[in-house]
Amino acid sequence: MPWWLWFLLSAVAVAAVVLQSGKRPVFYRHRPIDELDRALWSFLGQVDTGDVLTFDRETGPGFLQFAITENHPTSQTIEFGLPDAGWTVDAFPRVVASLDAAGFTCTVEDFPPGAVIRRFLRVPVSGSERSIRERADQLVGVVCRELNWLSTDRFTIHMKGQQHGGHS
Repeated sequence: MPWWLWFLLSAVAVAAVVLQSGKRPVFYRHRPIDELDRALWSFLGQVDTGDVLTFDRETGPGFLQFAITENHPTSQTIEFGLPDAGWTVDAFPRVVASLDAAGFTCTVEDFPPGAVIRRFLRVPVSGSERSIRERADQLVGVVCRELNWLSTDRFTIHMKGQQHGGHS
């Protein structure tokens, strides 16, 4: 095989590896919850509909999750989701009531008896990037307070979507 063909095949292989490495999920470990604003700002600036931002709690059970449900040039809608699972069972009604009292629109979906998750809370937040960041920060504060999470808790922050390793 001629040297230039080997060179061309090598260049294609390197390009494929570089392009694939850009699609791996991005993980930020051992982060405090007050880094939400920075992570959300980054997330809103580089994602599309269906992409997900998750804060996995390292210091105990649980997670917080946001998904992009609408993405327009001047506005976006994200949705906060929280399952009524083992780690939220006692706090779930308080979370819903407190978010309602704070002016959020809450929708609770019920699942059939015997399902692992009994109910699922959905809270949409719409507007400009700045207003979403402010409301999401308020939302997280309410949820963390009702779940009795501390400012010393640590989280692994990760993004999933087309820019971050495919949809999950």
